[in-house]
Amino acid sequence: MERLGSLLYTHALVAHFLETQGYTDTLETFRQEAEYFLTQVEEDNDVPKNPSKPLISVVDDSLNAGLDDKMKKLAEDRDKDEVLNEQGDGRFPTVLANSYDTIHSGNILTAQIHHVPQEDGTDQATIVSGSTDRSIKLTDYNNEQTINLLTHHNAAILSTDFHPLHPKLLLSGGMDQTVQLVDIETNDVLQSFKNHTRYVVKVKFSPNGQYFASCSYDKTFNLYKTTKSDENGYPVFELLKTFYFRGYVEAMTYTPDSSYVVVGVREDNYLYYINLENLEYEKHNMNSNGDDWVSFTPMDLSVSPDGRYLLCSTDDRSGRAILFRVRSSVQPRNFYGIPHDEFSNPRHAWHPSGKYFFATGDDRKIRCIEVKSGKVLAVLAGHTEVIRSLSYDKKLDVLISAGFDKTVKVWKCEDAAN
Repeated sequence: MERLGSLLYTHALVAHFLETQGYTDTLETFRQEAEYFLTQVEEDNDVPKNPSKPLISVVDDSLNAGLDDKMKKLAEDRDKDEVLNEQGDGRFPTVLANSYDTIHSGNILTAQIHHVPQEDGTDQATIVSGSTDRSIKLTDYNNEQTINLLTHHNAAILSTDFHPLHPKLLLSGGMDQTVQLVDIETNDVLQSFKNHTRYVVKVKFSPNGQYFASCSYDKTFNLYKTTKSDENGYPVFELLKTFYFRGYVEAMTYTPDSSYVVVGVREDNYLYYINLENLEYEKHNMNSNGDDWVSFTPMDLSVSPDGRYLLCSTDDRSGRAILFRVRSSVQPRNFYGIPHDEFSNPRHAWHPSGKYFFATGDDRKIRCIEVKSGKVLAVLAGHTEVIRSLSYDKKLDVLISAGFDKTVKVWKCEDAAN
């Protein structure tokens, strides 16, 4: 029906409604004011004189259609997160298999297992740890012997990472305000960056190795990009851009396709997704109600193994961790009950299955939390002081923790520990 026909039919519906509902006076007024259109209704053979479907039914159909659309959208929305309801196989590390107690003389702030390629084609499982004693140590995972000692920082080391394509290229950041790029085979400092004016709390390469970034308490986030290679084939990096924020920059992670780096900041209720191609950013509110109240800080960020979700550990007193959809404010899951407060520095690590994650608490324990239910499935006790580092090595299928008790601990699945 063309627009004029629809308009005439609408007038016919209204007149029919007023007549059947007994609104006599209103009907008379309507007929006077709408005489032009009602006359055309009588003259136009294509417009029904007595509508087969009354106005009430038309309104019902419209409301039901809208409700159907909403229900369909809700169902589609639920389907997007159906993977979170999948049951895991119940196998994850719970047993303290080893404790390395003599690596450092100071508190250990970062630790991970790195697999260093050897000349015979194998790789050497190596514990890489940074400490308040101003050193980074490489320790043989199997015999606990020191492989290498790096002393290129003159203050505590807060963060380390390895290049994804050059496994002997180490990135480190520390309380001396610097970022260092080191060859762990020769101990040569290949590049030293002094672009920050306060602690560098986090450094990390992008998954494709083209970028690295640094977070600092000078309230800046620096992004670097490789521009060329040196004579040994190692990438050479230059500062690409500095991003300024209103609070300390605490956390960051990348999307698996290296399209975005996600940044979390103190005194800010937004997560910032910086596009690595055009350097523009989009921000997503961490408050589910959409307001701008700042009640917690994103202290640790990581993307789930399937790349669909972002896990955010907070310093909220409720022990809250939030699971967001990537590039979204939607929160499919919230997890509570991990003991910490606004002075905490919580860390988490994903299980490779994505069905569980591990989280540190102020009670010096690690909890294994099921994503499906939010339940704590296991509590790992072994540290005697605050835990400051947590990571998972997929190749060895072990969890690595370290902290202020100056130890690095390795946790295995029960069947692997026996």
